Amino acid sequence: MPANNHILKKEELIQLALKYSENKCTPQEKEAVENFFFNMQDINKELSSELPEEKKDRILKKIYHNVNGPVRKKKKLFYKTASIAAAFIGIIGIAFFSSLFLVNQEKMVTQATAKGEKREIYLQDGSTVFLNSNSSITYPENFQEQRNLQLKGEAFFNVKRNPDKPFTITTGEVQTTVLGTSFNIHAYKSNNIEVSVNTGKVEVSRKKRAEKVILKKNQQAHFKDNLPPLVSSGNSDEFNAWKENIIILNNTSLGKTAKILENWYDVQIEFDREELKELGISGKFKDEKLENVLESISIINQVEIEYINKKQILIRRKPENSN
Repeated sequence: MPANNHILKKEELIQLALKYSENKCTPQEKEAVENFFFNMQDINKELSSELPEEKKDRILKKIYHNVNGPVRKKKKLFYKTASIAAAFIGIIGIAFFSSLFLVNQEKMVTQATAKGEKREIYLQDGSTVFLNSNSSITYPENFQEQRNLQLKGEAFFNVKRNPDKPFTITTGEVQTTVLGTSFNIHAYKSNNIEVSVNTGKVEVSRKKRAEKVILKKNQQAHFKDNLPPLVSSGNSDEFNAWKENIIILNNTSLGKTAKILENWYDVQIEFDREELKELGISGKFKDEKLENVLESISIINQVEIEYINKKQILIRRKPENSN
């Protein structure tokens, strides 16, 4: 990715857009392209101080025409990235394009864990992040000045208090903002996010929607699909018991349990019937071998566990005439 003081040429910009459309970008390039297109979606605001209304309207119409054809259907701006880049460069010019494209493109750091791995990460501001299996966080290299990061998967945060610099975590469309506290975020799916507070309080909101909740100790907020956030109360220690290598299941579906076990033990679990995923299980397993957890599932739910190989496991219904 070019440095911030480098003025990109038209060919370079189009080439980068093409790389993105073909999924060939580096993580840094991908993030730069996506940030630019997010800025494009706010182009009305960006152009209002630069151009007269009449000229701005002509520019917008031409961009939408290049991207989508007639303005009957407004597909996502990410579609036909090369057309957008070419149209935007040709109309507004390299300097303005570059200023939008390179905004806030500070060097980013990504820390990730594989399946079966957990790791504690120490940030510049004195905060710590305990990263669960198959998860990642991305944040600016100078994190002490900009306390903003992105999370995929699950993590427990212990945030160093700084009233002047809020600590913000983005997970999909959900944003969690704190000054100093400890809490857990479960976000393996961008449309199914759960925040649980251990100490202090946090503000959790959903982008582009007027939904905001304030959570205190032992409160949780669950964001699923487009439903309003569900706030509940419960022992928050249970939500981050995974830090102590403890799996806690409270009438948890076998489908969800399988996903937990896949991340913890780096295996693949399949079901021979979809309805088996709806069966539930409760229990507490500390530093337990996978075989013992699966045996409990087998006994409680009357299912059979078949080890196809070391990494593949099949759960199927036990025959009715089986003892």
